[in-house]
Amino acid sequence: MPYGQSTRKLRHLIQITAPGILALSAYRPSWLPKDIAAGLSVAAIALPVGIAYADLAGVPPIIGMYSAIFPLFAYALFGSSRQLMTGPDAATCILVAATLGPLAGGDPERYATLLLGLTIMTGLLYLFAGVIKLGFIANFLSHAARPGSAQREAGSPG
Repeated sequence: MPYGQSTRKLRHLIQITAPGILALSAYRPSWLPKDIAAGLSVAAIALPVGIAYADLAGVPPIIGMYSAIFPLFAYALFGSSRQLMTGPDAATCILVAATLGPLAGGDPERYATLLLGLTIMTGLLYLFAGVIKLGFIANFLSHAARPGSAQREAGSPG
């Protein structure tokens, strides 16, 4: 296989699996000051929210900090939108606490183990859904049920 063709195939594979890596290769240093300011403003909001949601879910605050920051790094590499912010939300935290609390029976160690298992299982289901291309299912959701629809209706980019 010629070198040029293998390079194109590799770029295509990276574009499909980790589009953020190709975006980084085209990154301009002049964007850095504004990106740092944007990152700090997102962190100023996301960290306290992550800590509060961790308390809501019944886990230590440090887990809330991790859940507010690390998904952003993962999405930067594997996501397809440069304007998306991801992280925990109140509804998910309440569902996790309501589901795992009774199963743990008041044992914090068991709760943490169940939470880890739920997290791994959810991640694997997301990966599986992505591999078999189940994203089209979002087309069947009403416009109001899709994330970002409130911003689109207000006229700002969603």
